[in-house]
Amino acid sequence: MERPNLLHWRYKYLHKIRKYRQEKRNIVNLINLDETWIDNDLTFKKCWQSNTVSGVISNVGSIGRVIIVHAGSVNGFVDNACLIFKAGLATGEYHVQMNKENFTRWLTEKLLPNIPPNSVIIYDNAPYHSVQEDKTPTKSSLKKDIVAWLTKKGINHDATVRKCDLFDLVLLHKPPDHEKNFVVDRIFKSHGHIPVRTPPYLCELTPLELTWAKLKYIIRSRNTTGNFNLTALKEVTNEAMSLIYPHDWQKFCQHVKDIEDKFWENDQKMVNLDNGKRKRKIVPMRNPNTTIKYSWRSLKSGTPMVIL
Repeated sequence: MERPNLLHWRYKYLHKIRKYRQEKRNIVNLINLDETWIDNDLTFKKCWQSNTVSGVISNVGSIGRVIIVHAGSVNGFVDNACLIFKAGLATGEYHVQMNKENFTRWLTEKLLPNIPPNSVIIYDNAPYHSVQEDKTPTKSSLKKDIVAWLTKKGINHDATVRKCDLFDLVLLHKPPDHEKNFVVDRIFKSHGHIPVRTPPYLCELTPLELTWAKLKYIIRSRNTTGNFNLTALKEVTNEAMSLIYPHDWQKFCQHVKDIEDKFWENDQKMVNLDNGKRKRKIVPMRNPNTTIKYSWRSLKSGTPMVIL
């Protein structure tokens, strides 16, 4: 069972994307951005081998990782927008190793100068995408931060009362979720672009997930030793990107569009059910004075004989 707030978020997202597609923005201007990682021990786990051809050597201790940030559309990767850098750690979640500073620098120096005007930029809700300006305090915020926020907003309050009473004022005056002031959104809007965030837990709505899958497949096919050094890892990653062509992106984007259409269709069916449009089979109640008697034949066939 899906949570109602996530269903609503998905509906709003699909409504926006369908609108932009109808405006023909998907031809050049529907830009998807995302991040992924590549370890130097990225190899196939199984392969054919013989007496003369050895199998893939797998290195069980990864000592090198690169993080990739890129963007693309139905026409392929955005030119000159690729960023590949060495991760600070060779293990762990790469979202932890990516941060607001690296992402914002890539955004302003590599992405924005290389995309068409008035683009629709699609991205997820990773932490470094969701840094807020003038963030609304939470229950875990310090009392002094809650007081500072209320003061900045010009909200009358008594700073001597308990924190929970002050937080009630925050809940009363906080802006709705769709008005949160994200740094990344502000940057895009200031350059004339339209930011759109994908719903949580729906990575299948971005074609870059399929792009990363093909990228890693190509790298696995090149990495037969399982022990690339950092230079070789970057070289093979750039080579793999050059082998992902615009016609691949067109297939990936069409696949995502098919998923969007399927979600839209299924969600509409659920709306119809909620509105009572489902055809219900009416089964009349049995007369309480009716006696049901079973014969051997009726028991064999599973059909009772009704005797009034």
